[in-house]
Amino acid sequence: MAALKLNRLPSPTFSWLHVNSAEVSVQELSDSAPELAVPAGVTLTQAALQKDGIPETCSEELGTFLADQQTQCSTLTGSSAEPVRMQLEQNGVSALCIDAKAGAELTVIQYLHADAAIQTVVRTENSASVKLVQIFDSAQIISDTAAVLEDSAKLELVQVYLGGGSTVSGTTVTMNGTRSVFQSQIGYRLDGSDRLDLNQNIIQNGRKSESQTEVKGVLRGAASKVFRGTIDFRHGAVGAEGAENEDVLLMDETVQNKTVPVILCAEEDVAGSHGASIGQISPEHIFYMQSRGIPAEQIIELMAQTKLGTVIRRIGDPQTERSIYRRLGREDLDE
Repeated sequence: MAALKLNRLPSPTFSWLHVNSAEVSVQELSDSAPELAVPAGVTLTQAALQKDGIPETCSEELGTFLADQQTQCSTLTGSSAEPVRMQLEQNGVSALCIDAKAGAELTVIQYLHADAAIQTVVRTENSASVKLVQIFDSAQIISDTAAVLEDSAKLELVQVYLGGGSTVSGTTVTMNGTRSVFQSQIGYRLDGSDRLDLNQNIIQNGRKSESQTEVKGVLRGAASKVFRGTIDFRHGAVGAEGAENEDVLLMDETVQNKTVPVILCAEEDVAGSHGASIGQISPEHIFYMQSRGIPAEQIIELMAQTKLGTVIRRIGDPQTERSIYRRLGREDLDE
């Protein structure tokens, strides 16, 4: 069993806050081969994950652990209007690399439903566009995503956390390219004893690079969540812009929420902003909806699903959206 320190905060704060990193114990797991449905125009190859091929990440120890385990990495190249679909339902270790060559367009949908550790690497050359959708469902997951963007490249990340387990998930995006763009939509619904440790580190090196992150979540029962969101403007990022916002709905007094927004700046000509809105449903809203004949329990569920629904709609794949709504107890997308 290996003890790993993951999701390191790039600029540590007071240790007694317990937000500088996530410490987890990982067993030596066997290799887990995900199911991959690859459309025409996309090539799939497999080889052992190499530590030196992983871009900068706040969970470096996980990459080392997986490389030492001789984890098989599935590599995707090519371009297609149809998404690549990946399902990980077998416990173990796994890795996925997305190599988007110049001008390529690729969408990858990952469905993660296993006790597993996974590394996802995204490399985008000039003017390439990648959309990565990650669905975390009822599992004990350790996930790290590391990406590099070159000139005019775009990465859109959509993450949905459906609860039902304990998840440690980190994302590091290094924006080296001029006018590179990163957009992130993250939604979570946690209940009972669910645990989520979430980290996002956006490194902006490129001139006039743009990043935008929206996080929407619901906490119920005794659930707990930590979100570290860092925008790091490094020297040379002239004219870069970065924005980050989290909107958290607290449904019970027994939940635990920690939000750590950070902006680091080594360049003068940049524009960065962050914010967090954390609170409960106001009595006025509940009274208004009850006066329209909606029961209190249904009001709470509607508010929770509305919060998550704004992120689900960004997936843009009806098949995936429908499966998530069924998981949430809704059969009709228009309900």
